[in-house]
Amino acid sequence: MSRPLSHGLTLSQVETWLVVAVVFLAPMNFLRLPNIYVTASDIMALLALVAMTLRQRMPLKFFGEATSFWIVSLILLQGGLLIGSLVNGDPRDGLVGFVQYGFSMLLLPVLICNRPLEETLRLIHAFVLSLVLIMIHGIYVAHYTPDDLRFMSGSGRLTSLIERENAAGTLTALAIVYAFFLTYLGRIRIVTFGVCIVVLVYGLILTASNTGFFLATIGVVALAVFTGSLRLTAWVLGVGLVAAIAIFVFGDAILPDIFVRRVMGMLTTGDISAAGTFTGRMELISEAMDIARDTLFVGLGTDQYRVFSLHGAPVHNTYLLLLTEGSLMALLGLIGLFVTGIFLSWRALQYSETRLLGGLSLTVLLMFALAMNGFAHVYARFWAVPFILALALSAAAVSARTTTQNQPETDHAPPKGTPKNA
Repeated sequence: MSRPLSHGLTLSQVETWLVVAVVFLAPMNFLRLPNIYVTASDIMALLALVAMTLRQRMPLKFFGEATSFWIVSLILLQGGLLIGSLVNGDPRDGLVGFVQYGFSMLLLPVLICNRPLEETLRLIHAFVLSLVLIMIHGIYVAHYTPDDLRFMSGSGRLTSLIERENAAGTLTALAIVYAFFLTYLGRIRIVTFGVCIVVLVYGLILTASNTGFFLATIGVVALAVFTGSLRLTAWVLGVGLVAAIAIFVFGDAILPDIFVRRVMGMLTTGDISAAGTFTGRMELISEAMDIARDTLFVGLGTDQYRVFSLHGAPVHNTYLLLLTEGSLMALLGLIGLFVTGIFLSWRALQYSETRLLGGLSLTVLLMFALAMNGFAHVYARFWAVPFILALALSAAAVSARTTTQNQPETDHAPPKGTPKNA
């Protein structure tokens, strides 16, 4: 048992709250050091690591039996980028990429995973709360200080504390899905859910992110489908229908001009060029496919695509960027991380009492798989944390069920936090 500290908290409680802070601060990319990518969330993570070390609690099998496959996959991803950097690129950039991916995909799982289901759900609450507060701040900025380019783009799109329009849209979409999940689980009251959804949806609208808009739609539908719950499906369809009617009937009158131009314009006319930078991204993707023919075995090295590109910018497609900068080796590593997540999700989907948890994990994996078609490197903590949370949820659900099954028959019960009709 942890000894109480001077202010009454035990070391175990300090560790737990530090990890909550890691998750809560992760989306706030604005809170970081100026000359090196070290965020406020990273500092909390290092403090949490110290607390875990003092407690002599270092869960090396953070994904249970799937941990080894995850680590091998991460080594492939990091190794491909490092080899490319040593052969063709800048070894310093290769080392930075190696450390950043290692921090996000190894240290964060050690901190976040292998916790009781109740603690894992608390971390998901922290993520949703973080995005709600970020969007409240963003709504204020958009209406009262729209010229603040720290949180608004030059075109009038909300970048918020995340500092990127499409990333803000994607994280908001993930928060919406997590909020649906927590509400259906009975962890958020309907009134609170309503307030959160209004804030998140309006924040999503202010980002004018086609990526975020479609991911939110796909995410809530996939959550209902993967869980196999008719009640959740009806609920999602009902909310979606009301939102769609409101947008299409009253959109021009109540929605910001930037959203009407970028999102509504594409939806109503079918003109993809209205979405903004789509054409330019397709040119980069076409160029990356040509470059990839020469980087199947040895890549260009971390952050070197922009050097070789005629456009002087990285391709916004994680799969192609890893293939060109880290070769087929790095791409296989990324695929391996997804396979680990699918395995954990499938384990949870097999049992009725954990099906909702597995469905949420699989939904988040699908959203990330789609989102990576529009982003570059994904070692930033605002990407890693919601991704790892989804996997931690399934791992915790399966672990709780296994523990329950190993107890005497009279003690059998569904894992705590699982709805009776999940």
